[in-house]
Amino acid sequence: MTGTGGMVTHSAQLSGATVAFLPGRAGIATIGLVWTIAGILLLLWGWLSLRRASRTETASDPDTKPSRWLRTLAAALIGGGAAVLGALLSGQGALASQLAAAEISPVLFAFELRESTGFGVLFGNLGAWTTGLSLLGSRIEIGFLRIGAAIFEGIALVGRGVRFGGGLEGVYVVENLAAITAAVGTGAFVGWISWSSRWNYAGVAMYVGLQLMVLGFVAVSLAVVESSSNALAQALGAWLVGAVLFGFVLMLVYQFYVLEHLAGTAGARTAEEKATPPDPHPWPFVLVQVASFNEPPAIVRECLESIRGLDYPRDRYSIQLCDDSTDAATVRALAAACTELGVDFRHRSDRRGFKGGALNDGLRAAGPDVEFVAIVDSDYVVAPAFLRRVVPEFGRADLAFVQTPQAYRNVRKGSLTWWYELADAYFYRVVQPVRARHQSLIFCGTMGVLRRRALDEAGGWSEKCVTEDAELTIRLLARQGVGRYVPEVLGRGLAPDLMTAVRSQQRRWAFGGIQMLRMNRQILTSRKLSLRQRIDFWMTGLFWFDGLFLVGVAAALGGLVVASWFGVWLPYSEVSVPALVAIAPVLLMLDGLIKIRAALGTSVRVRFRDVLGVLTFWYAIKLNDLRAATRAWMGSRIPFVRTPKIPTAEAGVGAALGAALRTSLTETTIAAALLGVVVTSVFLWRLSPSSVSAAYVVFLVWLVYYAYAFASTFWFDFASRLALIRESPRTPSVPPAPVPESSRV
Repeated sequence: MTGTGGMVTHSAQLSGATVAFLPGRAGIATIGLVWTIAGILLLLWGWLSLRRASRTETASDPDTKPSRWLRTLAAALIGGGAAVLGALLSGQGALASQLAAAEISPVLFAFELRESTGFGVLFGNLGAWTTGLSLLGSRIEIGFLRIGAAIFEGIALVGRGVRFGGGLEGVYVVENLAAITAAVGTGAFVGWISWSSRWNYAGVAMYVGLQLMVLGFVAVSLAVVESSSNALAQALGAWLVGAVLFGFVLMLVYQFYVLEHLAGTAGARTAEEKATPPDPHPWPFVLVQVASFNEPPAIVRECLESIRGLDYPRDRYSIQLCDDSTDAATVRALAAACTELGVDFRHRSDRRGFKGGALNDGLRAAGPDVEFVAIVDSDYVVAPAFLRRVVPEFGRADLAFVQTPQAYRNVRKGSLTWWYELADAYFYRVVQPVRARHQSLIFCGTMGVLRRRALDEAGGWSEKCVTEDAELTIRLLARQGVGRYVPEVLGRGLAPDLMTAVRSQQRRWAFGGIQMLRMNRQILTSRKLSLRQRIDFWMTGLFWFDGLFLVGVAAALGGLVVASWFGVWLPYSEVSVPALVAIAPVLLMLDGLIKIRAALGTSVRVRFRDVLGVLTFWYAIKLNDLRAATRAWMGSRIPFVRTPKIPTAEAGVGAALGAALRTSLTETTIAAALLGVVVTSVFLWRLSPSSVSAAYVVFLVWLVYYAYAFASTFWFDFASRLALIRESPRTPSVPPAPVPESSRV
């Protein structure tokens, strides 16, 4: 090892030639910071441009032309990424020339961009620049570079196995090839997304900026982790990097939908889709099905009465109540209401197939003249315009279903129902419209209409999946069916008043979301669906596992802090490094804020307080969703559990507190453990303050934040119970809010 001008280099013998090896932790950390800063600047520029463009362009303009900007940005990403990675992997351009002088394997030489593309000067300049700006000392390490620990370690193993030219040559060949492929692949991915989604230049810039930030964080973090000589510190640091990286992947997925909503051609449809077909004469016959299971009879009656009042020819639709109630009094009350209202009452006692089975049995009992089937949940009050607005959309023969948004009539600001509606609105006002443009719209089991022929050809409702509605969507689309989204609120239901009801509902959705992917994995890996459709459905499954990020980061941070009690420290000493460590959770938190404030704010007036409330609400259900999704992935079964509409208030504040603690025991225990680690660390670190770096203080701050995230489950549960106590005694029914003819989302 020799030092020249403050720059330390390592050399080794490779087939008789002295080869300057690759920049090590110093170069990686510097390049990572450059990437991160560049990503933030690009993100800010894109955001400002997007906001400026939104004041001059309509979101539904189908003529947005991002092609020139797209080509420029994609070319810059591909060329710049290849240059930076090439500099990183070619040892400042010296490796190729030395290999050529030593007449080493032409196979390896062919992958050196210095000779093949003329980028050698750029490589050399970038390599010298990154080495000179080194944060951790200018070191060139012996060995090959590991970018993304597991990925490149695997590539190295492949290189050794393939042995292009023997020895380390194979490693360099595979690493250089992988670097070039990654850079070009990233640019191609951004280009494909932008082309298929028709984003404007601001959206492309923001998404490229997000990717650069992710790459920069990983590069710096791995450099810091690998600089530790302690195996435990390295393992915990790698765990932390992996957990945060998973969070960044989720951020890229979520921001994809947000940016497509904000920067894409929202609402741009073909002329055929835009043209509303004339009212059919005679109006097609529609069967309106309502499923119930031990629902309060007064609520079901409200639903049936609203359907009887539809502005649709009365002789062209019928109402059917598919009831699986096990309570004898409820069955008698519903039967009497149906007789009075002229509703076909279908009661079952076996509950085979749950809601899907009840709907299947009801449809089989219907006459052959039924052309369309409308599904309405039993707690909904439907607008008179529902069928008259939706049925004419079926002018296209291949249209299989039409979905409208869900909304709620018992929402009270500042309560659980308020945060629930805003969180639900994000799906119906941001995600669903985006998915509808690419024919991956999800049928949601209420306030939607299906073509009976398409339903029969798809095999009817699933009687095995607890989310029979979303599962049916996959089979409908696989048969080349088309779905359409009508973004108008045409009915309102009842949001859960109690956190336990929300958790029960979310548990069923998370379990069913993974269950339907397992059941249809052959369809989702075949060409029966387009690539975009398959990606959208797999990303839906990924959403239910995002609790892994919360658990992983909290466990890694806690482990690193606890290890410090025993003298095991990661080498976080430079001021810039803990700053970068701190920025990861900040960016992930900003991800949630952007999703709610920027995207949802385009259709709903959202205050900053609401943003924090919804973000906390999402935290409160993550662990619940993760448990259910994991059970579904492992092939377990759960019963179909309905969401209670009229919960019972606790006897008092003490009873409410005890019930909230019992139902959120796991999350509350984790929160208490994290706070215990913080308090213990503060006490122990006071004994040896010289060992505590700024990074570890940041760790404590984020441990408190994650303790708050886990504790939010208890607070929401307790607050919802207190609200019920204050409102007791409750009336047996929730009076329906006035339902407008239609409300545009």
